[in-house]
Amino acid sequence: MILSPLQCVRCVFMRRLPQGLEENIHHVHERLYSTGTINVQRKSRRRMKAWQIHQYGGNEELVLSTEARVPEIKKPKEILIEIHAASVNPIDVVMRGGYGRTIINQMRTWLGGGPGSEFPLTLGRDFSGVVTQTGHGVTRFKPGDEVWGALAAQRQGTHSQFCVTSEDEISKKPTSLSHIEAASIPYVATTSWAALVTCGEMSEQKARDKRVLIHGGAGGIGTFAIQLMKAWGAEVVTTVASDAMPLVKHLGADHVIDYRTQDIMEELKGIGKLDLVLDPVGGEETERTLARLRPYHHYVTLVMPLLPDADKHGLIPGLARSALNLNYNLAKGITKGLASYRWAFFMPNGNALKKIAILVDAGKIQPVLDKVFKLEDLPEAYEKVGQKHGRGKTVIDITP
Repeated sequence: MILSPLQCVRCVFMRRLPQGLEENIHHVHERLYSTGTINVQRKSRRRMKAWQIHQYGGNEELVLSTEARVPEIKKPKEILIEIHAASVNPIDVVMRGGYGRTIINQMRTWLGGGPGSEFPLTLGRDFSGVVTQTGHGVTRFKPGDEVWGALAAQRQGTHSQFCVTSEDEISKKPTSLSHIEAASIPYVATTSWAALVTCGEMSEQKARDKRVLIHGGAGGIGTFAIQLMKAWGAEVVTTVASDAMPLVKHLGADHVIDYRTQDIMEELKGIGKLDLVLDPVGGEETERTLARLRPYHHYVTLVMPLLPDADKHGLIPGLARSALNLNYNLAKGITKGLASYRWAFFMPNGNALKKIAILVDAGKIQPVLDKVFKLEDLPEAYEKVGQKHGRGKTVIDITP
């Protein structure tokens, strides 16, 4: 008989084997399952705490389950993480209400989640924790490694005791940080990296002596982006409310503009032309700063209409509307001094986190914590982040 690689030897032959040999094969069979060597689907017997929603809405939809299944490794490069801390980001709050569901659900279908896998849904993107199990294709991590990362949007999230991620989405945690400190960084770090490096074309070599404007400098993205640009030798300008001025100056900002009491455009005239603008907040006031860019330099915004357009109009019409919007903004950038207008968005990036960990351990980037909540108090954390007045990151302590 010729066996398919997906067939289990025990299941095919167990009725024909002596009892002792059958038991040995049974042990091998169970070991293959537990190490992820064979890609099979088996319902998890292990349970965990996880905050879940069963439909989109407000905080009233958040339910703490103590009987959620621990997620399983299903692909060779996947890793099971015991989460020690996670953070709450503005993206988690809006996803609770259904933001991005059209495209994210399509990603689940394309990447193997399949239709019907949406609920119950656990939110949360970044984490710090410990590797407990690896798939057979994982080469850079082993059980016991302390790691940090930010999960792709189509995955079940990190507001739980365990998550499954891939080797490419994580790196070793900075040794100088606790898990709570470390959990505050990965999502804002990888999002900032996408904006500043991938779209803004900055690097450690190119950033030196460049002038970079970072709007909303007191938020999670802003506090990280300021530090990264200063670590690479840039001159940093930022806009904040007056009460956040001491914080961003401590982080290294060279010029701080109070957007409530000062005229941003007038202040920028006194500072000089810009090499890059990072806009995490949106609005007409921030887009006016396109005019202060040097020719052929980049205005990068994290406020893109792609996801809401798809939610409101459907996948294909939404993509078409977003394409028209981008073309309009490109033309607007050209008319305001040949500036490049670009959209950036979060993408998991383990290689970026590896480089950032080095900067953290060298003392060039520090976590900026606003408040820490216990796992059981997660709805309060959502309420806080939803108010949009944070100074740094809101973190969830998931340790027992």
